[in-house]
Amino acid sequence: MAESFDDSLKRLSDQLIRSSEEFDRRLREEDERAQKSREEFDQRLRKQEEQAQKSREEFDQRLREEDERAQKSREEFDRRLRKQEEQTQKSREEFDRRLREEDERAQKSREEFNQRLRKQEEQAQKSREEFDRRLQEHKEQTKQSHEAFQRDLKASQEAFDRDLKASQEAFDRDLKASREEWDRYLKASQEHNKQRMDELNKALGGIGNVQGEIAEDLFRRNAEAALKHYGIPVDAVHHHLKAPGMREYDVVAVNGSEAVVFEIKNKLRPNDVETFLRTQLPQFKTAFPQYEDYTVYGGMGALVISQEQEAELCALGLFVLTQGEDGIAHVKGPKNPIVL
Repeated sequence: MAESFDDSLKRLSDQLIRSSEEFDRRLREEDERAQKSREEFDQRLRKQEEQAQKSREEFDQRLREEDERAQKSREEFDRRLRKQEEQTQKSREEFDRRLREEDERAQKSREEFNQRLRKQEEQAQKSREEFDRRLQEHKEQTKQSHEAFQRDLKASQEAFDRDLKASQEAFDRDLKASREEWDRYLKASQEHNKQRMDELNKALGGIGNVQGEIAEDLFRRNAEAALKHYGIPVDAVHHHLKAPGMREYDVVAVNGSEAVVFEIKNKLRPNDVETFLRTQLPQFKTAFPQYEDYTVYGGMGALVISQEQEAELCALGLFVLTQGEDGIAHVKGPKNPIVL
């Protein structure tokens, strides 16, 4: 298959633009994920700090309540002491001792709580510093990747410009030679094909099976010229190519590196296209391992085919062989052919 110089240039330019846009999109998504992770981390840290503050307030509340209970106990003790003078000094000392122990335990609990709180704050600060460090490393790596991509893109563009110039010159030479050869072949082929078709139509009376053979014969004999005019050289055209246990392939045109596999019908039906695309074409390289390294295209040919069907086949990536008013076969190629 061949495509114009402008189409090739536009297609590659679009691919380069899409690649650049895809890289920028991924870079933005990566920055957004990093920002989101940092925000989630800050949120968790604030929540931990709020919980720590709440725990400290609850502890202070319990401590005040404990102090109030202690104060109340002391007042109750004094009241009883005044009422009951018979209580001894030993009971008072015992009470004072227990009160001191309670104060010491309260002070120790407060110190332990403060120590745990400081430890949590240190761990939170350390985690935040580690996150910032990793985020900075990621940004540096992303920047380096972008610079490397820009260098590779520039080198690829320069190489493409050189190859494109050489390819355009070769294409112009080949196209000129192909047109001259096609004109010579077309003139001789038109008369022969028209005469042959008139004779076959008259002799066979339009019977379906025979028309199918006529279609295969027409497209087999004209496939080489039709494809060559489209830009695909043909070294040989095989007819009724068949492997053991596999369906028959009507017409297969090949050169040293490419093959175009055609399914030929008298009148094209929708299920013919579906069967060819889903079953027959994908099995071609399995049936014929000698074409494993070839670039294989698919195509449909029919004597009776509408313009809508032609457009649909091209949209599906298939070449289309039809019979022109001049009695010879013509090929119409897709913009994005199916390639095996």
